[in-house]
Amino acid sequence: MARRKAQPQAPRKRPGPGGGVGAGDVAKRSSWIWAGVGLLGMGLCLLLAGILALPGPGTDNRPAALRVRAETAAQAGRWEEAQALWKRVNQAPGATADSYRAEARASLGLGRAGQAEAALVKASELDPTRPDPWLMRLEIARMEDRPLEALAISQAAWAVVPPASHRAIAQAVTLALLAGTPEELARETLTRWIHADPADLDARAALERIRILNTEPSDPPLDVRISQLEELLSRHPEHTGLREALLLSLAEQGNYERGRTVLEAWPETGKDARYERLAGRWDLDYNEQPALAVDHFRNALRDLPFDWKTHYRLARALQAIGQTEAARRAAVELGRIRERLDPTRLGRQLEETLGRLDEPASRRSLAELCASVGLDQLAEFWRNDTGRPAAPESVDPLMKDRPFRLPSVTPARR
Repeated sequence: MARRKAQPQAPRKRPGPGGGVGAGDVAKRSSWIWAGVGLLGMGLCLLLAGILALPGPGTDNRPAALRVRAETAAQAGRWEEAQALWKRVNQAPGATADSYRAEARASLGLGRAGQAEAALVKASELDPTRPDPWLMRLEIARMEDRPLEALAISQAAWAVVPPASHRAIAQAVTLALLAGTPEELARETLTRWIHADPADLDARAALERIRILNTEPSDPPLDVRISQLEELLSRHPEHTGLREALLLSLAEQGNYERGRTVLEAWPETGKDARYERLAGRWDLDYNEQPALAVDHFRNALRDLPFDWKTHYRLARALQAIGQTEAARRAAVELGRIRERLDPTRLGRQLEETLGRLDEPASRRSLAELCASVGLDQLAEFWRNDTGRPAAPESVDPLMKDRPFRLPSVTPARR
């Protein structure tokens, strides 16, 4: 057998100086390793970002979670946090009368009565049958001595709340019209409200009316207060409460010409009983036009029949135009109303009757009181109220969880 020739073999490559692999292979392997490290790092970053994005107890912005946080803050008395959270709840879809009522409660906890009232209006719009927002608005109007607003609120509530809540509305508006707050408490509360919310114009006007009736040494000088009211009114010319307070202040100062200009600029759509009283006062005392004053005073008394000061000025105006018999009748009416609204007598009567509303005699006494001062609708209600207990689902008219409370009975300031 012939032997096969050995095939020549290619010479083996000698390893390079760095080892058994070439430099190109090392670079290629390193690039793959670093790419893997980079992808792994990116994945870890994404995972961490996802974990951080998960809503925690204080970062969940869903309405349901915000409600829980708001309720917790309110229960702890953290009103600033509670108000901010309830505002966020109410700015989102799904706001309810309950959530607006809760916002109002937090606002009152901070002393921001104007913001509370705005939230209560929204609550009444969403569920007008619930009595408690109406009742809370009546208490704010009572603190700020706003009888016209109290009448409007009660009439609107009367038309929509269940009959079982009518007595609570009647009780609240009776207090708002005939029982005020002690001056010291009113000053303290209104000052706190203004400090908490300088934009609360109703509170500012109410405090100025108190100062006009009884100036204290600690009050700013009258000219300073007038300048402040003029500046506010220039920015809010539609606010009739400010305009009324400014006119009363100008009359106190004796600046009748400036007052006439402010009166003539009264917005046409806002000419209510406050305008009629002041227009009549200017016509009677400063314009020497008592006949026009008679018309203004009678217009005012249609809405505020219990305003004894307007009865007094009406009697003067009638006497000035020679209507002696009419002036005598107006004076008699004035005396009767002042007697019925005498602070010592009124406070005792309201305390006795409102504390025993289940007794027919108490309701008759309230009916007679309201009828004697021209509050015919209230008189009719108290006269016809059967005294049936409120339905179990009706809301406590005193709203026990509200963060400020008025005394039950005190004579009205006016």
